Amino acid sequence: MSRIVLRVVHVLQLLSIVVAIAAVLGAIWYAIDTPSRNAYECLNNMRQIDSAKESFSMVYKLTNVTVLTDANIRELADYIKGGWDAHKCPSGGTYDVGAIGQDVKCSIHGSLSELSKKLRK
Repeated sequence: MSRIVLRVVHVLQLLSIVVAIAAVLGAIWYAIDTPSRNAYECLNNMRQIDSAKESFSMVYKLTNVTVLTDANIRELADYIKGGWDAHKCPSGGTYDVGAIGQDVKCSIHGSLSELSKKLRK
């Protein structure tokens, strides 16, 4: 083979090694970063649910610690952009809406205020 062909083959081999290393590093970064991204997405969901609870309580003139019924919680979906289907914990947790004036809670990430403090650090 000519020297040019050998050099091209060598460069392509080196390039494939670099691409493989980049792919491995990307996969490692993704695996490490996914839990924090899930926590931030969960926090955002809980904030939107909390905001919907506040709006709902103003419309219906509900006071703090008023416990929401199942019917209230279903109706609360009208105050959340995308409804309940758009607001699921990315880690698979479930949300506890709680009473008016109380934090929304995730079964995996904890309460809205706890998660907010944890992610600020």
